[in-house]
Amino acid sequence: MPSYTGRTPLYGLFEKQSFVGDNTQQIFTLTYSVGNSSALLVVKNGLVLEPDVDYSIASAGSEIDFSVAPLVTDNIFAIYMGKQLLTP
Repeated sequence: MPSYTGRTPLYGLFEKQSFVGDNTQQIFTLTYSVGNSSALLVVKNGLVLEPDVDYSIASAGSEIDFSVAPLVTDNIFAIYMGKQLLTP
């Protein structure tokens, strides 16, 4: 179960996905599709990346395309901003 600073969200879930660069690859598959680049909070080496400047969303929301290929040494992760929970 994830932990949160402050109040736990009442709806949705903030999932985290990490990316490992190889100095050449710019496009990575997302675990969950998103509607637009602002649906992700992307952090690279501790700095928040700007949507539609540092990265964009491709393939109908299923891929993230970084403007510069991440390096092997880069620490990159994305937080899905309130992924919807589906109930059975």
